[in-house]
Amino acid sequence: MDIKIKYGIIAFLIILIQSSLKLVGVILTGSLSFLTETVDTLTDVFFVLLTIYSLYVSQKPPDFQHMYSHSK
Repeated sequence: MDIKIKYGIIAFLIILIQSSLKLVGVILTGSLSFLTETVDTLTDVFFVLLTIYSLYVSQKPPDFQHMYSHSK
């Protein structure tokens, strides 16, 4: 596994922990601004997963349709 993918997975786990802690804060306080911050963090989770997937696909070797590999 490439180091970039490992860092992406670590970032995913950190953001997931952060969003769960923010969700606990929303439940305890009922703050609307805290809720919007939690939703914003959950969108970050989606984009980190998309980044990890694109890094994974870009490491595939060249094939008939992608002569210069998938990274270009």
